[in-house]
Amino acid sequence: MSSASKLEPQKSSNLPTDDESISSSMNIDQSESNRNYQLDVVSLTKEPSSDRGVLEKSSSTYSQTPDQTKRRWTYEPQKTVPRDRRRNFGWVTLIPEYKNPREYDEATKYTIILVVALSAVIGPMGTSILLPVIDEVAADLGTSVTLVNISVGIYLLSLGILPLWWSSFSERLGRRPIYISSFALFFAFSIGCSLSKSIGMLIGFRVLCGGCSASVQSIGAGTIADLYPPLMRGSRMGLFYLGPLAGPLMAPIIGGALGQGLGWRSTQWFLVIFSACLFILQLFLLPETMRAQDSPEAIRALLKSRQLPVNLENKGEDRNSSQHKTSHVESELETGSLIENEQTEVLLQRIATLASHYDDEVIDESMGQVNHENAAAFDPVMPALSKMETDHRGRVAFLKRRRDRIHQRLSHEFQKLLQDKGSNTHVPQNQNESRLKVIKRNSYIYLVLPIKSLCFLQYPPVLLSIIYSAPCFAVLYFVNMTLTYCYARSPYNFSPILIGLVYIPNSVTYFIASTVGGRWADVLLKKYKEKHGVLAPEARFGINITIASILFPCALLITGWCLDKKVHWVAPLVGTAIFGFAQMIVIGVNTTYIVDSLPGRGATGIAVNNFVRMILASVASFVTEPLIKAIGVGPLFSILAGITLLLISVLIVLKKKGHQWRETYDLERIYDKLDDVDAH
Repeated sequence: MSSASKLEPQKSSNLPTDDESISSSMNIDQSESNRNYQLDVVSLTKEPSSDRGVLEKSSSTYSQTPDQTKRRWTYEPQKTVPRDRRRNFGWVTLIPEYKNPREYDEATKYTIILVVALSAVIGPMGTSILLPVIDEVAADLGTSVTLVNISVGIYLLSLGILPLWWSSFSERLGRRPIYISSFALFFAFSIGCSLSKSIGMLIGFRVLCGGCSASVQSIGAGTIADLYPPLMRGSRMGLFYLGPLAGPLMAPIIGGALGQGLGWRSTQWFLVIFSACLFILQLFLLPETMRAQDSPEAIRALLKSRQLPVNLENKGEDRNSSQHKTSHVESELETGSLIENEQTEVLLQRIATLASHYDDEVIDESMGQVNHENAAAFDPVMPALSKMETDHRGRVAFLKRRRDRIHQRLSHEFQKLLQDKGSNTHVPQNQNESRLKVIKRNSYIYLVLPIKSLCFLQYPPVLLSIIYSAPCFAVLYFVNMTLTYCYARSPYNFSPILIGLVYIPNSVTYFIASTVGGRWADVLLKKYKEKHGVLAPEARFGINITIASILFPCALLITGWCLDKKVHWVAPLVGTAIFGFAQMIVIGVNTTYIVDSLPGRGATGIAVNNFVRMILASVASFVTEPLIKAIGVGPLFSILAGITLLLISVLIVLKKKGHQWRETYDLERIYDKLDDVDAH
């Protein structure tokens, strides 16, 4: 019997602090052949001198032969999937589908990254491209500015909510069908926006456009992870970030220029043309990059590659019989004859889903640099500032416990498959009833399970971080809407193109903060570690966020009262420049803290954060213009400054109590809820 079956499950609290409690080794086997990628197995061993189980794991390794580094856009037939077996209309792609996408040459990989990064531009761009022409939209459709603002807010709302579902779909259907279908729909719905005859029609099509554009925001980072092993994803993620970062900067300028020369509808026709170009690029240059995990061959490979410690010593049957059933099942997995009804197929899919968690939860033992988990935790608006990782020992220990539990569940599920195959108890008497169960289960997986990620709001570190960062993010849309409203009116009377240009100062400082602020954060973290000897996630809340959280309300007061008193047009932009820098710091630090607080689930935490803040941002878009008319710009921004000032107390509580919560809270209980696809 494997040592995995001897391990007792550990409680999720009280992470170890002793360095000796975390021991691992890195297996990097390089074959004598020219294979570029090798997925080593995960095994559990016992140290002779210790009673502790040590998880030996290897990483997804990647190497290139000298010949391959010189070749560009070359494809080896033995590595490609036959054209008639390519998934999701893959037979039309100019880049063939590879059995292992990490074996593409670098030129091909960069081509795929370029297509995905360009696709990521359209979501944030669609949010802001209407801002300079809001008054023109209201005049043309015979409606109020408030209702036009709703079309902006509703786009934000769908952009924040739909990623929860797109990522779930992609895990089961693949990346390529999500890209193609969502952009085909975006193209159609953008035509609807362009031809809208009423504000209701515009709002309806805008919400559909926002939901479709959200697909790249949720699966783009997954595509990068498909192409590269963990240790090589950082720089490539940086290239991907250029897309969503460029969108908000270019959108007001493009929107203003088009709106002034061709009218507001030209902004929507621009999105139609842009989405059509992206659709063509995706259709011909974006192959399927996610390995199939629900086919019998893939399941067999997963089970074999991980050498699962299946407990075959069952009561009432000897080991020889069990071994015979094991080989029998493996043979049927290879031929595909095992999937003879829906219930067995569901069981195989569950095994594949659990086994795939080994790839998703690779433990990076190198201390000091951010691992692939942070890179995959893609924030579509605010990138992570810091390159340092905190609480490394605790994170590694937690992930090891997660692996142990998944290991045990895999053993149980595979054993259940053996028992059912041997006894034929899995064959349902009523096939219609079995199909109904499959439909119910798939409905649960696709529609209900993504919502379960909101369970992370029960975790105090995540909840408090979102309580602070989400309102701060919503303030951005108060500022954006106010700039459009005020500069389009007396005494400024700016044209649409000039209104687009007033967004440049905060965009520039936003980029400055994303570079200088990140290095600043790393320097502070290193000093904290030198002084205290440890590097907890709460160390991120240092002098940098203290200064930024104070500058944040000050910038709002400068911007608000300068616009309220109608001073020279440059003065409010000084406030927006300070605002852009401060906001990037406070939200970027909180985003990274959420990733640090959720080992192995950072991307899910980012999705929850995005969900909450987009709801608040949409509300901000709805109410800005009525509040300006009711109380004025100065009082409104004073209220916002007061709220952000009060929220500093949340950071104080988080810095003091965060470590205690992380040590004592049963976080694995939430993880189990998300992993259990049968809890319905």
